[in-house]
Amino acid sequence: MIRSFVALAVPDQIAWRLEGAQAGMPCGRPVPPENFHLTLSFLGEHPGPLVEDVHYALSGIRAPAFSVEVSGV
Repeated sequence: MIRSFVALAVPDQIAWRLEGAQAGMPCGRPVPPENFHLTLSFLGEHPGPLVEDVHYALSGIRAPAFSVEVSGV
């Protein structure tokens, strides 16, 4: 079973800023920048072949670029 979700990668120029911001957090554990993402939907635990099928189906989606602003924590 694979814990799966649909997410967007965080651009590198944003990831390094988030990495620095988490250093000042009073709790939790730091997350490596390569693991940063914006979760759109949590899918739960599913068998590998199903996750691969979903990945294949989602990989063909194309959409216009958009902006996201993060403010505060």
